[in-house]
Amino acid sequence: MSTEKATVTEGEILSHAIETIGQTHWRQLAKVLSKLALPERDLDRVDCLLEKNRNAAISDQERAELEKYLRVGNFLDLMRARALRELGRTTV
Repeated sequence: MSTEKATVTEGEILSHAIETIGQTHWRQLAKVLSKLALPERDLDRVDCLLEKNRNAAISDQERAELEKYLRVGNFLDLMRARALRELGRTTV
């Protein structure tokens, strides 16, 4: 019987990738990553899609688009959190 984990989270995959970066380089990179954010135009689009979703007026294509934005947003949150932890801060 295999002892391998059945599923892996995005956070675990991200941690594996980060482990390949040397400590000195990671600290430099963390300064940049801690500032990652979606531009205002994308935030406006997300707001529009969320409003349509709340009003049950969202198309399947728009729902798929919203899910993409949410996944990318979650990924950016993971990157910022890891970077801020490295930098020893709680806010940017």
